[in-house]
Amino acid sequence: MHAFRFALVLALAAGLSGCQTIGKWFGAEEDPNAAGVPQAPPPRIEPNREEAARLNLRLGIGYIQSGDYAVAVEKLKKAIEFDDSVAEAHNALGLAHERLRELGAAEREYARAVELNPNFAPAQLNQARLACLRGQVGVGEKRLVAMADNPVGDVTPETALVEAASCVRTVAPERAEDYLRRAIELNPRASRAHYDLAVLLLDRGRATEARVELQRFHELAGYSAESLALGVRIADATGDAALRREYQTLLQSRFGGSPDARRLRPPR
Repeated sequence: MHAFRFALVLALAAGLSGCQTIGKWFGAEEDPNAAGVPQAPPPRIEPNREEAARLNLRLGIGYIQSGDYAVAVEKLKKAIEFDDSVAEAHNALGLAHERLRELGAAEREYARAVELNPNFAPAQLNQARLACLRGQVGVGEKRLVAMADNPVGDVTPETALVEAASCVRTVAPERAEDYLRRAIELNPRASRAHYDLAVLLLDRGRATEARVELQRFHELAGYSAESLALGVRIADATGDAALRREYQTLLQSRFGGSPDARRLRPPR
């Protein structure tokens, strides 16, 4: 779709600026060339800046989704050159910079997105997450809890609580567990909350409880290489050799080429 729309824009520009279209505009008998009249060059057609901005925004988001963050930065900067007033473009550019570990640039873009649209919840969420990543745990946690208590836009309370748990997991694991359980209470189908709680419980030496949360995650979201590798760790912690073989077999058969599968040692 993006390529088609880009080709369409180019085709329109070429068609309008091409000399052969002059006869179609005027009719053959009115073609200035047909009467031997010198022809002035056709007017330059300026590209539609709004459409070009949208196109580059969509391309940039696509490159983020495919993991090509450097190219995403190029496309998103072009989008902003065409139209600097779009909060979504600055938010996406911030995310691309974040993936490249360019955290200062990411912070500036998130702030610009919020400045342009104070009610744009994804940028608010990313600002708070980034504060946590940069070691400003108190700032990030406060913002995330506020978003959970007073939801803005399409960021749900459980999403904000899961991010708050991630923010404080190292410094305050008890509080992180509380945030995750609150998220699950709000939405029992919040699969990431179940997964993150399984990881947290395992790290806190509560492997049996972690097993329950991982099972619930699999019921909601299915298997992934990461979740099956976590299952192997939980099985090892509980001493359940049969469960370990089950998870390892699934991991090798479904995600054999994944880093998690390659790192896994042979079953006992």
